[in-house]
Amino acid sequence: MIKDKKRDKKNNKQIKGSLSIGWIRVIIAITALILYGSSVKYQFTLDDDIFYLKHNSVQKGLSGTPEIFSFGSMEKFDGTTGEQAYRPITLLSFAIEKEMFNNDATSSHFINVLLYILILQILLSLLIRLFPGIHPLISGIIVLLFAAHPLHSEVVASVKSRDELLAGLFGLMAWFYAIPKNANRNPNFKRYIGSVLCFTIALFSKESVITFALIIPLSHYMLLSGSLKNSISKALGYFGVAILFILLRSSIVGTTVAESLFPVHENILNYTKGFAEASATRMEILFYYLKLLVIPWPLSWDYSFNQIPVMNWGNMIPWISIILFISLFITAIYYFKKNAMLSFSILFFFISISPISNIFIVNLSTLGERFMFLPSLGYILFVMAVLAAIFKTDIKNPRGSGYKSLQKVALIIILAYSGLSMARAKEWKSNLSLFEAGVQSSANSSRAHYSLATEYTRLAKLARDPKTHNDFQKKALDHFDLSLAIQPTNIQSLYNLGNTQCALGDTSKALLNYKKAVELNPAYLSALNNLSGVYMSRNQVDSALIFLLQGYQYNKQDVELMGNIALVSYFSKKYDQAIEFAKQVISINPKHRKSYGVLIDSYNSLGKTDEAQRFRATRDGIQ
Repeated sequence: MIKDKKRDKKNNKQIKGSLSIGWIRVIIAITALILYGSSVKYQFTLDDDIFYLKHNSVQKGLSGTPEIFSFGSMEKFDGTTGEQAYRPITLLSFAIEKEMFNNDATSSHFINVLLYILILQILLSLLIRLFPGIHPLISGIIVLLFAAHPLHSEVVASVKSRDELLAGLFGLMAWFYAIPKNANRNPNFKRYIGSVLCFTIALFSKESVITFALIIPLSHYMLLSGSLKNSISKALGYFGVAILFILLRSSIVGTTVAESLFPVHENILNYTKGFAEASATRMEILFYYLKLLVIPWPLSWDYSFNQIPVMNWGNMIPWISIILFISLFITAIYYFKKNAMLSFSILFFFISISPISNIFIVNLSTLGERFMFLPSLGYILFVMAVLAAIFKTDIKNPRGSGYKSLQKVALIIILAYSGLSMARAKEWKSNLSLFEAGVQSSANSSRAHYSLATEYTRLAKLARDPKTHNDFQKKALDHFDLSLAIQPTNIQSLYNLGNTQCALGDTSKALLNYKKAVELNPAYLSALNNLSGVYMSRNQVDSALIFLLQGYQYNKQDVELMGNIALVSYFSKKYDQAIEFAKQVISINPKHRKSYGVLIDSYNSLGKTDEAQRFRATRDGIQ
């Protein structure tokens, strides 16, 4: 009888626990919908063109799958070769969307929100496995803190950040399957294979999740009291997959760094001189990551030149940063056995931030909020461990005034973060709203002003009435000027400022800016073509020809360029040169009618009417 009562009591506890976890899951899902549900109405923004809308392989739908896995993720967008991202699973997800929804922004944003909800649910399950002694309500609070963090706004509201979501989802699933239901047992072989498979998918979604090869076995050792030998043996499968991925990626992408037409503006480390500046600026960047984790405001889509300036060890921020990181490391070592959650949270942050820290590899970007998506979990675990210590709360059996105080503080943080997240997410509604917010939060960024200016020029072209058109053009001029005031060598701003000035009829200023762009990069074909166009509009044919021939020195396979040289050479009465370039064009493109016209007119001008007639007959025979 007594045994039956004990059994019933135990069963009732399990039922109540299951019910409480169920309600926690519902609350987490509702929170995510409140934060990001409105994003389904947003447009495509920023880099969505690169990985989705204008990516040639993705736009083929499922038929583009072989290309997606056979080339670097940028190559079929703009022809980039050499070192670049390799994220075929992410591109495949976009190809499937293209096949099913034909570039519908609502569908893409809805999928992002759905993936975020799934990540939060997997995270809750993972925490319950990792910390079996902790009350589910504490795990729920941790997930809600994570869900509400404003640094995640870009990840959910930007379609391009699907790579972060997929890597996060499958990375956490790999971690979950690696943790046994019973902390005293090892996961069975099927679960281990499932874990390694999920880790593989995560890697093919985004490379930075490679850190889970170390994080998963470390968590087994620290949090589940696994033996060092077993933890190392568990790591072998993940390390094996990671090595194979690196080899495959290298064979497809290569290791050479492709030269860009434009100087690199995105990462300030490219402007440092010597070890002192480089190391101090690296610590400055790490300081800003910590700052944004704790106080995530203001937030921006861009932190490039010169929002985070170059520093040296004469500045305070690098010193504050190195003191903070050393202190955190010492704390992790000191509490390694005394407080596993606190110690692990710090080590998790250090390991997960390593690929994007600029310490080992100089990234394309100085700093990116999306890079903190998974590392922010370490910060949230740290916050919970600290709050539990401050309020002297037993997280295994939370009760009493200390737990109530912990709940109140956690609720305040969740509400504050939620408000900031919703405000931040609204900025991703369109490129205009994003870029206008960007110049407010990153007023010292040349790229932020450039991007807003180009958006204004795009809107000017769409404007129907002259006043709106001119207003947008004038706003564009202002922000191009601000961009160049911050960075006079911003070649894209120079070129597009010239375009805007041409549109407003100020060709004299446009010529000056095109020439500055060409001085910075003599191979800048677009600027050279525009220079030629301006001179042609002024009937200065010889000057126009000079810039086209300069472009030919660097672009000898460009058919349109050679065709323009042929045409302008004819107008300049350099008939032999016109014939030479027109024939080059036809040798590449036998159906280039404009070049046949140049040949006909040039031969007629030279009195060679038979040759002119021959090419006329050929042109007329072209279907």
